[in-house]
Amino acid sequence: MKLSTLTRLAAVLLLVVAGAGCVKEYSVTVAINEDGTATVTNVAVVNRALLEEQIRFMDAEENDFDEDGFDDDEDFDEELVVLVDDDLDEDDDLDEDEVEAEAEADEGPRDEADPDDDTEQPLTDEEQAKEDAELAAKIRGMLEEENPVEDADDAEFNVDSVEVGETTVRVVTTVKFKDLEALVASTGDIWRSFGYDRLVLDADDNGKLRLTLSPVSSRATARELEEMRSWLEAAGFEGIIKFVMPGTVLSSTLPEIEESVTFIKIDAAESESLDALEKLYSQDIVVTAEPGTLAMEGFPLDSGKVAAPGVPDPSDVAGDVPVVDAGPGYEAEALTVTTTIIHVFPEGKNYLKHWVDGYGVRGNTSKCVVNAKLYAPEGRLIGELTNARVTRAVDEQDREIKPLDLESESHRMMRSYRGFGGGDDDNNTADFTLHLEPPALGAETIDVIEGELIVTTFARWKVHEVPEPKADGENDIDIGDLVPGATLTITGVRSKERDGEFGGRIRVKIVGPSGVRYIKTDVRVEGARYTHAYESRSSWSERDETTTRTSTIRYDGSMEEDEKAGKVVLVLRIPDDLKRERVKFTMETVDLF
Repeated sequence: MKLSTLTRLAAVLLLVVAGAGCVKEYSVTVAINEDGTATVTNVAVVNRALLEEQIRFMDAEENDFDEDGFDDDEDFDEELVVLVDDDLDEDDDLDEDEVEAEAEADEGPRDEADPDDDTEQPLTDEEQAKEDAELAAKIRGMLEEENPVEDADDAEFNVDSVEVGETTVRVVTTVKFKDLEALVASTGDIWRSFGYDRLVLDADDNGKLRLTLSPVSSRATARELEEMRSWLEAAGFEGIIKFVMPGTVLSSTLPEIEESVTFIKIDAAESESLDALEKLYSQDIVVTAEPGTLAMEGFPLDSGKVAAPGVPDPSDVAGDVPVVDAGPGYEAEALTVTTTIIHVFPEGKNYLKHWVDGYGVRGNTSKCVVNAKLYAPEGRLIGELTNARVTRAVDEQDREIKPLDLESESHRMMRSYRGFGGGDDDNNTADFTLHLEPPALGAETIDVIEGELIVTTFARWKVHEVPEPKADGENDIDIGDLVPGATLTITGVRSKERDGEFGGRIRVKIVGPSGVRYIKTDVRVEGARYTHAYESRSSWSERDETTTRTSTIRYDGSMEEDEKAGKVVLVLRIPDDLKRERVKFTMETVDLF
């Protein structure tokens, strides 16, 4: 289940508006109850004007195909049209004051009380109350319509309140989990935006309940913390991260403890508060509390073992396929070489103190980047290329060129190419990138580059098509030809067509073995000049060896002139005959200039 961005509107509340520096308040509270259930409560207070603007934008995106963003019923203002006198010589001088005076004379004196004046009048109290109520209903409806856990049987989503004020909107939402395992499984979705994505609930040596929240990946760098601090100060941000335990809190790495509650209060106006937040990011959040009447059974619960981490990465599609040494038929070719040398002068280093770290300036470092292409054997399509690395490189004078430090460049090297897109993305080639230290001064070529990578290929797509899909939440469609035992349920369909353009969305639920996570979805409209489709708000969860996946497929496109959109076809596909191989390659005489 997906909880980090509760809905597209929540994305507005927490990301879009946040990026604009207009979050007034944001807090998250996790309550572990004595009956074994849990509740996550989110409170967001944001700028009303920007929120209304974003809602209008989303409405236009959802209901209108006009790319200019204007409403259909918006009146065209003829007074904005400028008529140019064809007899005006290019050399004629125009006195702006004279033009303005003539224009005012033509218009005549302006009547302050002109009933035809288009100047916006203030709303009456009754009109303002009606507008506020309509906005609140709109926000509530959008949140409830895109309920992030509607297909889950272990969680319940609720919009507690929407309070519309003159300048702000306050939204409170909750997700209630029926047990602690469901809470732990959703850890990454709740806490990833805070820099944490692993939660462990267990009993300490004294039988007390212990909660440990920590990042799986590397912690925030000093530069990232400085950026975060600057953003919070600019936004005037206020927020709270709070845990409510079933019994008295005995110890906590959070600065505040009040009986069964521990929390950190963030106030960007107070440097001590930001100092405490930075300290928090340098350590795990650990809370120990009395369990109260909570049954201490089933522990430990570790999100690293039970979590459903959201949308599967396409690079995991062959995760269960063993890696073997590659057979013949693979070839690698260097395409381009870019060498970058960065030197920071002492004065510049002091000036750029917030941007210089162990990786260089803003994460960049001196390097030699080789962009290359891999060709697969005939009859094989490349779906994934990962872990490309250099094992040996020398220049024309046989001087060694060392691979760039893998730790500092891992984020650039681990996923050079991802495929399994289907359709027009099918290809038997894939681009990848290699990172080296800069060659020695005077080097003209890299004489030899030896390396290896892991590539996943497949022979063909297994395809299942559903013509003219219709919403029917009661009837399942057998898609066992893709994954044995899998079923498809179409839970919602919406479409629209106008002036040769069309669009729509199809909401689906796929249930079956774990392999259903890797089914790719697409939409084809017969007779269309082009169709573009993509998944949004996709999520999945696992329980009792059954995977439930929900997705919304959005599509749009256009027809030839005067043509109507043809039959809509929902297309599902999964790669067949997967192979995962370790390819060793050699590239020779790579020019540096």
